[in-house]
Amino acid sequence: MTTKLMAVHSGSSHADEKFAVVSLRRIFNIKYVRTRDPRVIAQADIVADVGDVYDPTTMRFDHHQAGRPVRDNGIIYCSFGQIWLEYGAQICGGSQEVADRVDQHLVMPIDADDNGQALYKKTDFGINPLTVSEALFRFNPTWLEGPEVEDQNFERSLVVADEILERTIARQKAVVFSREPVREAIAQQGSDPLILVLTKPYAWFDTVINETSNTAYVVFPSDDGVWHVRCVPIDPALFEVRRPLPKEWGGLNGDALIAASKVPDAIYCHHKLFIAGARSLEGAKLLAQYAILS
Repeated sequence: MTTKLMAVHSGSSHADEKFAVVSLRRIFNIKYVRTRDPRVIAQADIVADVGDVYDPTTMRFDHHQAGRPVRDNGIIYCSFGQIWLEYGAQICGGSQEVADRVDQHLVMPIDADDNGQALYKKTDFGINPLTVSEALFRFNPTWLEGPEVEDQNFERSLVVADEILERTIARQKAVVFSREPVREAIAQQGSDPLILVLTKPYAWFDTVINETSNTAYVVFPSDDGVWHVRCVPIDPALFEVRRPLPKEWGGLNGDALIAASKVPDAIYCHHKLFIAGARSLEGAKLLAQYAILS
């Protein structure tokens, strides 16, 4: 495979150009150079986050110039987003649906951050979340270290960025590939079952939340042999659920939960009442059934 020279800017580095590099490494043999020298930039096969040109036909992906593209939701494409728009489906094995989900869950937050577009407001806690962008920014050398470690730290940060991209793609593939078996399970158990039983630990949140209205509990196995009863959340990011487990089960384990639930192989119930487990499918189904009747 022919090696392509990719130019990104030198100096303080950001998640934008780091993800630009690791994304294109998945489909091209990339050698990158960190520079602001116009002559080097002009000679590069690919340019990202520098150069003041957005032209996918010549593989120029910058977002600092006038006329930069903007998504329908108002989030401005930065270089990572521009590259993902062009190559995301190819990077995701040909699936545009997976690429779109990666865009939503990883690319857009990084684009927004890099372009100074706030995605949240602080609560009364007054604490900022540690975002992917901030985590990767921390690889920039401090004044105590000096600029001599800048390139070394940039390369270290690419390892982290690549792992984050890898796991984001994997998780979004799991969601997309779970959709049909979860839909089949819903259809087999009624159009909107109160209790949905899955034979594998599918990524079911999106399908169940968006395509059912009454399903209260999902029963599914884990790799360690435990069968779980998970309350269907109203919002996946919060503990609020459609129907919590019985409050008298909260925080109980082993014999204490067995006594409270009357399920002989019950193992645990989270104190937030959103998940419980048993050693068998039948035990987990009993937990869900008793919860419905409580």
